[in-house]
Amino acid sequence: MNGLSFQRLLQRAGPAGMIGALLVIAALAVWLALVEPEMQRLDATLEHGMQLQTRIRDSARQVQDLGDTPEEQLARFYGFFPGTATVPDWLARIDQDAAREHLVLAQGDYRVVRDRLGLITRYQIALPLRGSYPQVVNFVQRVLKDVPIAAVESLSFERQQIGDPQLDAKLRLTLFFGREP
Repeated sequence: MNGLSFQRLLQRAGPAGMIGALLVIAALAVWLALVEPEMQRLDATLEHGMQLQTRIRDSARQVQDLGDTPEEQLARFYGFFPGTATVPDWLARIDQDAAREHLVLAQGDYRVVRDRLGLITRYQIALPLRGSYPQVVNFVQRVLKDVPIAAVESLSFERQQIGDPQLDAKLRLTLFFGREP
């Protein structure tokens, strides 16, 4: 279509035709600028969702392929926890971690709690600590790394004076033990 015939087309369409043509061009621009990128993003999201579903199905098949019954899985879970005969060893590790951070564990309150079924025994330990904030935090991190059966129940800090570099901390730990074999 040459320039002359395009002009004749515009004259024949009149003002209403020109407004219509502009609206069609504007709609096309909006489609290309806003709608098309969102549709591409939606397609990518749907594709990702299908990939996740495939991974979930594959994982479920792998678990089924293990052939473990729920009872075997539960036994494996309880088998993770060491017996109560190893309590002194774990307490020695905690003491070593305190020594590495130059903290002295002068006293501690210990309490033994057994569950109703007798499968898990909890040793609850309350330790008063005195040292700098980094020493106490590093100690707690070391304990959690070196004693995988430990859980922090609570940790509180108190400073005697604002400028005092030393603080008093109260750490409550629980160590989990299984039944003796």
